[in-house]
Amino acid sequence: MVAISENQIREYLKNVKALEVSLYSQRQLADKLRAKSDAKDQEIRRAKAEPLPATPVLEQSNFAGRFLGGLIGPELVIFESTSGIGSFLARLTLWMCVHYIIGAVVLWLLYHIPLVSGWAINTFGTAHSGNPAYFYVGIIVSHIASLLFSLLTMQSDNVKDQRKYEQELVELDQSKAAQRAALNRLRNERTDLSDWLIACHESIRETQAALEQLYAVNLIYPKYRSLVAVCTMYEYLDSGRCAALTGHEGAYNLYESELRMNMIIGKLEEINNKLDQIQANQHVLAQALAESTRQTQRMLYRVDASIRQAAVAAESAAYSAQIAAQNSSYLAILETADYYRNRT
Repeated sequence: MVAISENQIREYLKNVKALEVSLYSQRQLADKLRAKSDAKDQEIRRAKAEPLPATPVLEQSNFAGRFLGGLIGPELVIFESTSGIGSFLARLTLWMCVHYIIGAVVLWLLYHIPLVSGWAINTFGTAHSGNPAYFYVGIIVSHIASLLFSLLTMQSDNVKDQRKYEQELVELDQSKAAQRAALNRLRNERTDLSDWLIACHESIRETQAALEQLYAVNLIYPKYRSLVAVCTMYEYLDSGRCAALTGHEGAYNLYESELRMNMIIGKLEEINNKLDQIQANQHVLAQALAESTRQTQRMLYRVDASIRQAAVAAESAAYSAQIAAQNSSYLAILETADYYRNRT
């Protein structure tokens, strides 16, 4: 068996650490993309559940409706406009007064028109305040005027209703088109995220395979094949605290000792709650995790930009090629160093 130097151990751990950090970052990215995809699914479900605007109804008047409305028009106007002034009896009194005044005005005009004044006096009697004809004439005139107004405005009102109906139909079509476009956009974004997830999972598999190739050298005992342990032991060797992995003063022994004294963290899931501690005692690990977070954030920006620019296929392929090139560079140590080629 070929002997291995301290520099070779350190170089080997450096490459293993790089692959472990890369794998951790890729898994973080996959988790974020999965969360974004799930959120997009929820948006799609909400968009599907959103009700469409109601279909407009064309409301046009017919002759019978207009005729009836004209007949009762004065009563509707007076009683509805005075609904807040008091009892029904008070409004009825007001209704009678209004018609009395209308009749009085009409008859006064008839009495003062020479051609019809004689006929008006013979038909309705002379003008005096107690003449009941005032009231009846007021009723007849107001209802005739209401009926004529209702019938004469029917055509123009129907034209307005038709235009309103057609405008509502246009707005309904626009609203439906906007909802379809929004739903299609969400579906396309979900598809783009799925494509990114496929590329990310493929890169994770390739990186995992590359890492297993490095571990297959059997330089690191299986118990210590993890991101936390590799980063920590690389720091021991790189800082000069240890010169080897094994032995009484080796990295394995120091790692176990500091774990027992709670000086370092050995489980990745406990890291987020003790960032200050790893910053002080596991500096390389803290730097690696911080850089991994930055890389993940940059990749999320890249993913979002590729979706906006409709360049998912090109960007995800470039990402996969980038990861493959990195993996190859870390594995190159197995080909260039005699120790690794000859180790059994």
